[in-house]
Amino acid sequence: SLSKKLGSPKPFRLQPEKLMAMMLSSLSLAACVSLASVFLLLPGSLSVSLRAQERIASHVTRPWTPPYSEVTLLNATTELAETHFLVIASGQRSASTSLTQAISRQHACTYNCNELFNSLWLSCDMNCRPFQELDMAPLEKMQKVRTELCRSGIEQDFSNPFKPSNAAEQCADKCIVMIKLFEGHSVHGSELERLLLHPNTRVVVLERDPAQRFCSLDWAQKTVDWGTNPDHWAHPSHWSHVTESRPECEAEAPADFLAAHLSWHQEIRELLSRNSRPRIEIPFESFVQDNESVVARILDFALGDAFSVPDSMTETH
Repeated sequence: SLSKKLGSPKPFRLQPEKLMAMMLSSLSLAACVSLASVFLLLPGSLSVSLRAQERIASHVTRPWTPPYSEVTLLNATTELAETHFLVIASGQRSASTSLTQAISRQHACTYNCNELFNSLWLSCDMNCRPFQELDMAPLEKMQKVRTELCRSGIEQDFSNPFKPSNAAEQCADKCIVMIKLFEGHSVHGSELERLLLHPNTRVVVLERDPAQRFCSLDWAQKTVDWGTNPDHWAHPSHWSHVTESRPECEAEAPADFLAAHLSWHQEIRELLSRNSRPRIEIPFESFVQDNESVVARILDFALGDAFSVPDSMTETH
């Protein structure tokens, strides 16, 4: 089986996330959802991770203003190696789930691993979960995921149910592993540089107003309503246990949340700009208003004409 080929896992450590995974196996689905909502706070969504706290200690909080008002391609060049990894650098509750699923459904050779570097197993797509606990650096882990999944041509994928039956043959060098990368995933410093500056990596920076992010995250954690469709927020939730509408959001996010948001997005942008690496900036509003156009821009950035996918391998909705 696939899991038997992946090498030795990390030494066992009873971390909160591991404890939750053990407990979830014996709970009903409803109980799982409720319990998962509690542990999503570990190491902290509304709270700030230790590394973020260290950076924030010397970080002067400033009001947030959108750095880009429309989809923007920076440091564009035609001399790029083929894409193996597509990294969506963002923050929780920024439409990253909707974006990655939309990309997967438009490019059948994409394996969406979701939050591969989140130790909470529910956050990672089923095909990629065997790789989560491997004791490997982020870049090497991504390379192993791509080698194993693209070579095996696994057909079933949560985000892309339309993957061709002979994916290993048809996709070949078009195979892409896509992940979401958040500040709390603890991929920083030299390991972040190695991953994002790799010639086969393309980076998408998806940013939402941090006040809106906090409001959405706060509501989700209080109600266990993790729906991703904004239409559901204007009226009582589609989750049967939630009977109230989400209240109006505050104009500004709490200071620590804002500082972590600014620090993370600044870390990504400065790293790529300093090394003249291309990236595509996606404002949250742009994706919500015209997701098909945004996905097309991302695929053009990541693939280009040389790596176009035949119509027979593309699904549109």
